Amino acid sequence: MDYAVRHNPKNLESTGFIEIMPGRYTGKHWQDGAIFIWEDAFTIAEGIIQEYFPQYDHLAMNDIPRSAGRLIAKDLQNAADTLQFADPDSAGTTLRLPSWFRQDFDKEFLAHRMDMRTMLREVSRALHQAYDTKEYACILGV
Repeated sequence: MDYAVRHNPKNLESTGFIEIMPGRYTGKHWQDGAIFIWEDAFTIAEGIIQEYFPQYDHLAMNDIPRSAGRLIAKDLQNAADTLQFADPDSAGTTLRLPSWFRQDFDKEFLAHRMDMRTMLREVSRALHQAYDTKEYACILGV
């Protein structure tokens, strides 16, 4: 799976990306200043997001207020740190992965642990930066 975080919407090879941008959703997709993560890869962050923003929807627009978003960003960073030495089962628990995703997670985690950690850190950083200047950050689903 591809866990790379992309920063340029012109380099996206399809529309299957989650878009994270500062501020509320404006009705426009593929904005400069946003980051883009392949939708399947982003699943590893969604359990943490749902813990603090229960109405999160992978397929919809999610305007997340600073109060929840700062907690999400902190927890994503903590998860990235924890994954360094975690076994697949504890990684799945740390990430709050749904049971359907855990079926093939062990091999994926062992093969891409560092890529997952990098993605989680970059998403955390992007959210912190968004909340430095805005009251909301938008996670735009596919």
